[in-house]
Amino acid sequence: MAKLTQQKSYSKIGLLILAVLLVAIVAASQTMLRSSRLDLTENQLYTLSDGTKDVLQNLAEPVNLYFFYSRDQASKLGQVQTWGRRVEELLSEMQRASNGKLTLQIIEPTPFSEQEDQATALGVEAVPINNLGDTLYLGLAGTNALDGSDVIPFLQPNRESQLEYDITKMVYELGVLTKPVVGVLSSLPVFGGKNNPVNGQRSEPWLTISQMEQFFEVQPIADTATELPDDLGLLVLIHPTNLAESMLYAIDQYVLGGGKALVFVDPNSEVAMRMGGAGMLNPDAASPDSSLDKLLPNWGARLIKEKVLGDADYALGLQTDPRKPPEYHVTLLGLRGEAINQDDTITSGLETLNLGVTGALEPVKDSGIEFLPLLQSSANSGLIDTYIIQPGISQREIQAALKIDDDRYTIAARLRGKAKSAFPDGKPTIAGANDEDIADEPENFVQAHQKQSAGDINVVVVADSDMLTDRYWAQVQNQFGQQVIQPVANNLDFLLAAVDNLLGSSALIGIRSRAGYSRPFEKVNELKREANAKYQAKQEELESKLKDIEASLTSLRNQGDGTAALTLDENSQNQLQNYMNERMEVRTDLRSVQHELDSDIKMLGNWLRFWNIAFVPLLLTLLALCMVLMRRRTDRAAAANRSTTRS
Repeated sequence: MAKLTQQKSYSKIGLLILAVLLVAIVAASQTMLRSSRLDLTENQLYTLSDGTKDVLQNLAEPVNLYFFYSRDQASKLGQVQTWGRRVEELLSEMQRASNGKLTLQIIEPTPFSEQEDQATALGVEAVPINNLGDTLYLGLAGTNALDGSDVIPFLQPNRESQLEYDITKMVYELGVLTKPVVGVLSSLPVFGGKNNPVNGQRSEPWLTISQMEQFFEVQPIADTATELPDDLGLLVLIHPTNLAESMLYAIDQYVLGGGKALVFVDPNSEVAMRMGGAGMLNPDAASPDSSLDKLLPNWGARLIKEKVLGDADYALGLQTDPRKPPEYHVTLLGLRGEAINQDDTITSGLETLNLGVTGALEPVKDSGIEFLPLLQSSANSGLIDTYIIQPGISQREIQAALKIDDDRYTIAARLRGKAKSAFPDGKPTIAGANDEDIADEPENFVQAHQKQSAGDINVVVVADSDMLTDRYWAQVQNQFGQQVIQPVANNLDFLLAAVDNLLGSSALIGIRSRAGYSRPFEKVNELKREANAKYQAKQEELESKLKDIEASLTSLRNQGDGTAALTLDENSQNQLQNYMNERMEVRTDLRSVQHELDSDIKMLGNWLRFWNIAFVPLLLTLLALCMVLMRRRTDRAAAANRSTTRS
C-alpha cells in the first residue's frame, strides 16, 4: 500500500514538472522564435517568394504602406473578414522581411473621421455593403520619399492568387528609382492605335505590353526603322517581318556586342491573319509568317518553315455550344507539367501557358551554340502544313492532317554561345546612299564590324506570338468601377520573367511564379479528351446518317401530289415510320456518348469524395482500434506477470 502511495506521489511530481516545462517552452518560443514561421500549406500561401524578399531587401529608398481596413464592417461578412486577415498577415510578413525599409500602418477608417479623409486623399475607395449606407474600406496606398505614390483602391478577393504580385509590384515601383530600358519592335499593333480594317476601330495596347510598362521603361521601335535606339537594356522582337537590311544588321551587331534579345517568331500569326495578312484587304499589314531566318540560324536555332505544331495531349478545349462537350483544338495548346522546363529560371514555377497556332524550333547542327528547350510539346505531337490552317476548316480535318511521330518539339529555347555575324562582309550598302549619308551614320551603329561575338550571346526565342495577345491568358472584368485583370494562364508571367532574366535581374521572377492556386483535375481532363474524340467521330458518323435519313424522309413526304404522308401507300408509310424510328435511335446514340462521359466523371467524383471525406476518418478509426487492442493486450500481459510474481 505504501509503495502504491509512493508511485502516485511520483506521478503527481512528474505531471507538475511536465506542466512547468510546457510553460517554459511556450514562453521561450514567444521570445526566441517570435520571427520564425512554419508554413505547412501545400502552395506555401504564407511564405514570401524569393522575388518579394529580393525586392524588399534591395529597395533604393524607404516605402510607406497604408492599409485601410474596416475591421468592424468586415466582421459582419465572413469571407471578407478572412480575406482582410489574409491581406494583413501578408503585409506584416513583408514588413518583417524588409529590414526596416518598409513601414506599414494599418488604419481603420470610421465615418467622418480624419482617417476616412486620408483614405480619400490617397485614392482608397469605400465600397457599399448594404442598402443602409454602410461602406467597407479594404484598400492599400503607398508613398516614397520623393513624393511618389500609388494605390490599389480596393483589394479584390478574387485576386488572391495575385495578391503578393500586386503588392510587391506597388512596392517595386515606389522603391526603384530608375527602370531598365526595353526596346520593343513589332510588325503587329502591340501598342494599339492602328485602325482595324474590318470594323475601322482603333485597337487598344496589348495587356502584356501595358503590364510590362509597369516594371520597365518600354521604348517602341517602328518596324520600318533602320537603326536601334541607344542605351537599350534589352531588345524584344514580336513577329518581325520585312525588316530593312540595315535594321537586321543593327540587330546582328547588337547581339554580337553583348546585347540581350527576346524573340517571338510565328509561322501563322492569328493577329496578322485578322488584319489581312499583307493581302489585298490590307496590303500594309504584316505577313502571317515570321522566321527571322536571316539572323536566327547564326544564333543556333531555326524555325521549321511552313509547318505548325499539333499536340493531342496539350490540345485546348473550347466550348462554343453549352449543349455539347468542349471541342479540343490540337493546334491551340495549353502547356503544363513536363512541357515547361522547371530547371530554368525563366520558366521555373510556371504552371500553365496557352499558345495559339505555334511553330517548332530546331537547333542548327555544328553551330556551337547551346540550345536549351524551355517549352516543349508532348510525344503525342507532330507537324501540320501551314496551308491547311484556313478559316472555316473543321477540327476533324486538322486532326486528320496531324501525323504523330513520337518526337517532342521545342516551342521556346534559350540560346547561348559564341555566334558569328549574319553579315560576314560587313554592313550592307543602302541602295541610293551617298558618301554624305554614310558620314552621317548614327553613333549607335558599331563602327568596327564584329564578325563574331566577343562573349556568349544570350537570346531567348519563342515560336509563337499569339500567346502575348489578351485572349490567351486574361479575362478583363469591371468590378466596383475598376478594370480587373484575371489571369487564366501564366503567359504574362513568362514574358516578364524572360525580360527580367535577360536584363540580368531575378528579383521579380519568383513573385510571378504563383499564377494561381487552382489545380486542374488531370484525370477528368483526360476523360473529357478521350470522350470528346469518341464523341466527335461518332457525332460525324451519326450526323451524316441523320442527314441521309432526313433526305429520305423529305423525299417520301413529297411523293405523290405533294400533300405529305397522307397520300403515301402502306409500304411507303411503313418505310417512313422506319426512317423516323431510325432517326430517333441516332439521336439517342448521340446523347448516350455524352451520357457516358458524364457517368465516368461522376464516378471519378464519387471516388474523390470518398478518399477526401471518408478515407481519413476510417483510417484514424482503425488506428484507434489497433491502439486499444494493443493497450488491452499489454494490460493483460502486465496483469498476468503480477499474478505470477505474487504466486
